[in-house]
Amino acid sequence: MPSPGAGVGYDNFAFSGEIIAGIIIPEFSLGGKGGGPGEQGDPLVTTGDGFRYKLLGKPCEYIMFQEDSATPSFRVITNHVGGTVFGEEASFVGSVKVEYNGQVVELLEGNVIKVDAVDVTADLTVDYASFDGISLRWNNHVQKFVTVDIGPGLFEIVWNGYKGHVLVHPSADFSKQVTGLLGNFNEDQLDDLQYKDNGVWKTLTLDASSEDMAAFASGWLLDPNSCS
Repeated sequence: MPSPGAGVGYDNFAFSGEIIAGIIIPEFSLGGKGGGPGEQGDPLVTTGDGFRYKLLGKPCEYIMFQEDSATPSFRVITNHVGGTVFGEEASFVGSVKVEYNGQVVELLEGNVIKVDAVDVTADLTVDYASFDGISLRWNNHVQKFVTVDIGPGLFEIVWNGYKGHVLVHPSADFSKQVTGLLGNFNEDQLDDLQYKDNGVWKTLTLDASSEDMAAFASGWLLDPNSCS
């Protein structure tokens, strides 16, 4: 699953429009409702406010999107797995975990879907199937995209388990109520790159150095001790 970025160092970032080894990092969308906040490829990230960057993080689990609370009622975790792009080390979104009020939905490679560790893939259709506040359906009969509706009225997750593409479609106003790799959804890109460093919030400028961006990525690791 190649994507632009040959020559970018491991654990570094590149931004849309930057030229790497003669290849322009593109503006992009993930499908579903025509693009939006989420991750795809190697992985390219679009924040809730539309800022785009490329993250070459180490293989590990990252907090993509969560309620800004000491005990979040919802959280979306992306599992980045190792791979290569044009011979260079890279990482890709291999699976997604959605946590909501004690329930766990796993969106796995090949569009295998589990709810609370039970495989429900064969039970899904193009009509929503409900699981106590979480609803799932195939976007079409081809079963390329699965939609997870969290709520009622909170957000949707759209997952393509064949390409490692994941989108977040908020239904509620999440301005300054969420955190993670996708930012805080407050319609201001200038504070999208926030993370905690030893318990203190830091905000990077949009032209931050690769070293600072690596620190930003590390700030959203689910458990740094579990990384390969």
